[in-house]
Amino acid sequence: MRSGNTRLKMLLTLVAMVILLAGCEQGASTSTDAGGTTAGTWRDSTEPGSSSPGAVLSENPADTTAGSDSNPSAPATGAGVRNLPGGGVEITGVPSYTQGQGKDPHSPGGQSWRPHAYCGPTAFQMVMSFYGVNKSRDYWGLTVPGTNRQVRQGSQGQMYIKDAGASYPPMVNMAKAHGMGKSQMRNNLNIAGLKSLVAQGRPQIVRIDGPIRYTDGYARTTPGHVIVVVGVTGNGDVIVHDPALQGKRTITGASFRQIWRSPKNFSVDIAK
Repeated sequence: MRSGNTRLKMLLTLVAMVILLAGCEQGASTSTDAGGTTAGTWRDSTEPGSSSPGAVLSENPADTTAGSDSNPSAPATGAGVRNLPGGGVEITGVPSYTQGQGKDPHSPGGQSWRPHAYCGPTAFQMVMSFYGVNKSRDYWGLTVPGTNRQVRQGSQGQMYIKDAGASYPPMVNMAKAHGMGKSQMRNNLNIAGLKSLVAQGRPQIVRIDGPIRYTDGYARTTPGHVIVVVGVTGNGDVIVHDPALQGKRTITGASFRQIWRSPKNFSVDIAK
């Protein structure tokens, strides 16, 4: 019986880890504007010219760091929380990055290994840059937390796993390794709970899937995506920085409640 219980626990742990993986690469994500125009897709396919996968990318990874992580307590210049009409709140000063090739502000030439699939590392990069810790997406996505070792194949505790996507516990571990010791995953939240965390000046990393509708009429569908919540309006719409899009966007509250559903309405809460 004990052996059976052990096997069951191992199986449940494996299932939980699969659920906690999400990436922009799990199938195509189509986008439609108000006029019905398809905007594009995100797929898992190695970019032309990228190096072939290997077990270890680098034992001593080169990383352009436009700042220091020795004292990450202070948010970026111009950061703060502003009140919106009707009781809404929004964090100011959170950078908005897109995940495309050539778009990484902390990598030479903006290059990264798998930009089409890097929604998780890009979302994490936005939040860590907000706190003054500036590193490349390859560093964040491929480094085993607490080490300088980067891996491209298999799972060794790094944030991004090829063909699977982003894993969220490593986000917490990586944040803690860079001075954000109170970081944690928060489960069973609702929009009011999310708003409370944002009101404290902490951007929240969340996973979404399904049809997304924005307040400006734009719409698209994703099979799995990671975004940063930076605000909630007075009527419950959710202000986000979306790695797949340019700049700040607002998702309708009704849409957000439908797509923020797996698993357990969680967020990654980065805090010092």
